[in-house]
Amino acid sequence: MKDQFFTPAELAASAVNSVRLRKVETVADFAAGHGDLLVAARTRWPSCFTFGNDFDPTCSSKLARDSRIDACSNCDFLNGRSTGRSRQLRELIGKCDVVLLNPPFSGRGGKTVTVQVDANPVTCSLAMAFVFEAIPYMRDGGELVAILPASCLTSEKDFAVREIIRCSTDSFEIARFSNTAFEGCSASTVVVRFRKRKYFQRPRIESPFNSTSSGEKVLKVRLVRGCVPVYRAENGFAGKKFPFIHSTDIVSGEVCEYERSVKVETRCIQGPAVLIARVGSPATKKCAIYDCEQTIVLSDCVIALQCDTLRVANKVRERILARWDSFAELYSGTCAPYITINALKAFFDKNAIQVVEC
Repeated sequence: MKDQFFTPAELAASAVNSVRLRKVETVADFAAGHGDLLVAARTRWPSCFTFGNDFDPTCSSKLARDSRIDACSNCDFLNGRSTGRSRQLRELIGKCDVVLLNPPFSGRGGKTVTVQVDANPVTCSLAMAFVFEAIPYMRDGGELVAILPASCLTSEKDFAVREIIRCSTDSFEIARFSNTAFEGCSASTVVVRFRKRKYFQRPRIESPFNSTSSGEKVLKVRLVRGCVPVYRAENGFAGKKFPFIHSTDIVSGEVCEYERSVKVETRCIQGPAVLIARVGSPATKKCAIYDCEQTIVLSDCVIALQCDTLRVANKVRERILARWDSFAELYSGTCAPYITINALKAFFDKNAIQVVEC
């Protein structure tokens, strides 16, 4: 079976030890693999009932032979027909004190799966789908601890399901692990604890400028995300009309002399503007002022914040750099780190920067 990365002991211990419940009687893992998380649970709660499920028959057979795992099943957890045929799974709905998950991470090519929300299809990543489908198995006040790709917390493809999950749970980030935590997998991971509320609660709607009580002046920008890939700039779009600016052309906080030019007028801008790298490890040197009137075309790895005056552009850049630690945390991804437009807008809302048009 593809995409199997079994849980290292350090991550299993971190996940289990993050549970805050005083009394734990039933623990389940619906993507159990070899049962590493359940074994760690049995170590912490020796008398608990442990249940494991896995779609891979080899894994489910191993679970059945492990004396530390009380019951198991062999179901496709994301297939309602498959889970509906399992009496053991049906009996666990609403009964689990703790759910532990290290779901499949596969996201190659931006792959998504579909979950049903009130009979309406909603797409998300494979990992987030496991979290969504596991929540009904938790009792009120129960906890779900999941080891997820760090991108699940910020990616646009998971935004809708994250909001739905937020209606019924409170979530807490417990720990982050580097992309070397799983052997053979390059994904950076995060441990997240979800506590199921006793009552359904709609998300709070807060003022978009609720952090501006300090009196900071609202700065207005026009956000433009580049869309031309480098390979198109070099093949097909190449020409001498407009300078083409890629993230590699932003050096030491400045836009250096461009290496490429294109003949297409796509997502082009003029200064004054702040340019930031959308993709790549966050660095202050990749946040630069562009103050020329010459029209430039942006790479799909660059975001521009156009401003009315150079003075405003300088203030926007200063405000970003002054909160750089928070800004850098917005970058995530299982391969090259990147920042989403939604994450960027949320940061701006909290820091008195208003996007007036996109």
